Amino acid sequence: MLGQYQDLFNGIVILLASLGLSLSAGVRAYLPVLAVAIASHLGSFGGFKVTLLPQFSWVGDPLFMGLLVLLTVYEISADKIPVMDHLNDTVHTVIRPLSGALIFTCTSNVLTDHGQIGMLIAALIGGSMAATTHVAKAGVVRPASTVTTFGLANPIISLGEDVLVIGMSVLMLVVPVVGGILCLVLLFFAGKGIVTLIQRRKAKQQAALATGTGTAHI
Repeated sequence: MLGQYQDLFNGIVILLASLGLSLSAGVRAYLPVLAVAIASHLGSFGGFKVTLLPQFSWVGDPLFMGLLVLLTVYEISADKIPVMDHLNDTVHTVIRPLSGALIFTCTSNVLTDHGQIGMLIAALIGGSMAATTHVAKAGVVRPASTVTTFGLANPIISLGEDVLVIGMSVLMLVVPVVGGILCLVLLFFAGKGIVTLIQRRKAKQQAALATGTGTAHI
């Protein structure tokens, strides 16, 4: 009986950790995946253990981990170079949601332990979480910084994002309950930013239509 409760606790905690790491993947695609890969080689810590599903054992393979290290260095570096940072975000529009989906699907948790349907739900949740923060970063924060500071603040913001993702990755794997609360806060602000972006675009479209209509009457 105690073992069953322990397994349930472990699955829920891993679910919370996956939630935060998937959210972080929308900012940095490879670092959260690397955190999961490293954690899978460690013993039990924080009262739980990260266990990769057999079909995703390659995530913890040393060669794949080495590739993740190289990709992480590339992404962090490219994100601090003017113009290159926007191209980097464009390239990762698909990759970041896929990373989020992988993080949520590759570990044994209360969703993935329920077969293919659970894994599909986990992938959709993970991908959606990463897509949300990616849109907030690439569509709201970075363009606003580029316009208001001519891109001068972008490297500083990028450094802050590095600290945030590293901090989130460590927090989600050490105290995932606290990390889960922080995750919800970040998700709220990301969603709010996306709503603001949509409203601004609609306002611009309406203004453009109004201008076009006025010109036509003249």
